[in-house]
Amino acid sequence: MRRAAAALSRRLGVVMMHPLDSMFVLGWMAVVEVALRLLPLPRMATWMGCPLATLEPASTSVERPGLRPWERRRLLLLDALCRRWPFGDGPCLRQALVAGRILRHHHPALRIGAAFADADVIAHAWLEVGALQLGRSDDFTTLIASPPA
Repeated sequence: MRRAAAALSRRLGVVMMHPLDSMFVLGWMAVVEVALRLLPLPRMATWMGCPLATLEPASTSVERPGLRPWERRRLLLLDALCRRWPFGDGPCLRQALVAGRILRHHHPALRIGAAFADADVIAHAWLEVGALQLGRSDDFTTLIASPPA
């Protein structure tokens, strides 16, 4: 199993920090890639541990969460992997979902936003954990999640 993760890490141009971290991140990226095609986004986000947020703040905390060393390692590996992910357009949603899985014990929330560029609407996803915003861009306006049926 380690050899397979190492080979895939090399092929994608990602430095393998820890074999278990690499297997974790690569495995969840693959799961997310398939599940995005099969499940509705609100259900997928909840399943990954980062429910889709509404306009209300995801957390009332103004403190940045203290990340454990293994969480930092996995987030760095995820960032490197998403820059080279060949299987889907727009890695921000995939990255936010896997980051939500990594940080699920901190109760993150998935945010979806949109911006206009020329005549196009561009979507973006990011994660909020307390005062920490992973992947946030000020160019995007937060969209409201529809209430569950």
